[in-house]
Amino acid sequence: MPSNVTDFFLDTLSTLLSTSGLFLAFVITLYLLQRIVCELAAKQFGGSSIYLSAIIGTPVHEISHALVCLPFFHKINEVALFKPDGAGTLGYVTHSYNPANIWQQVGNFFIGIAPLFGGTAAIYFLTYSFLPYGENVIDVIDSLSAPFSHTSGFTTFVTALYDAVLKLGSVLWVIAQDSPGKFSIWMYLTAAIALHMSPSPADLRGSIKGALLLLLVLGCVRFISDQAWESLLDHLASGLLSLSITYSICILLAGSLALFVFAFSLVCKK
Repeated sequence: MPSNVTDFFLDTLSTLLSTSGLFLAFVITLYLLQRIVCELAAKQFGGSSIYLSAIIGTPVHEISHALVCLPFFHKINEVALFKPDGAGTLGYVTHSYNPANIWQQVGNFFIGIAPLFGGTAAIYFLTYSFLPYGENVIDVIDSLSAPFSHTSGFTTFVTALYDAVLKLGSVLWVIAQDSPGKFSIWMYLTAAIALHMSPSPADLRGSIKGALLLLLVLGCVRFISDQAWESLLDHLASGLLSLSITYSICILLAGSLALFVFAFSLVCKK
């Protein structure tokens, strides 16, 4: 354990980042794809073209913020599930809280990143309830998390990731051939949610103070009990692995949409 307080908390932060590395990489990739798709679509078809996905994805995004306000006792002042304006805002949730309350301050972090988990929950629900054999897709996602817990080294990790995406893609391909209509609708809805589940810059700015307080709390947990700290890391790693595999679906769909928009723009230029 590091000898001074600063090193201790920096080491705690480093451990948390390494534990959630795959998840963070997927989140960043998804965010970049979101920006690429939105910019290509706006350039080729006009700014309002993003509404085709935003009308589905933005309400899920804002509902996620609003729901997470509740357990942290934030007062919800106003909710706009889909209200585009000229400044690029598509929707918003305004909320207030007691700055002297640590629980409510920490809540700002979770409220800010809520769409990452709310979007995932919506995709899980959509897959399970609408997609034919959707429960099989969920089972595959859960089973694919296991190999990652035994990987060591970059090459082994990439191989496991490739195998996971390939297996998931093959399951979805079978469903697409069996029920092309429902699969197409599912693909559109899932892509629309995925393209709007990343936190906005404003969301992240609002999360900073809560994230710092959360780091302080987790550092205290680590200081008090190594066993509790290790257990927390194990649960965090397991949960984020399942989310990461789900994000691979989102990235595949968002990436496919980006390629389609790019190819279409090239054809239109000719």
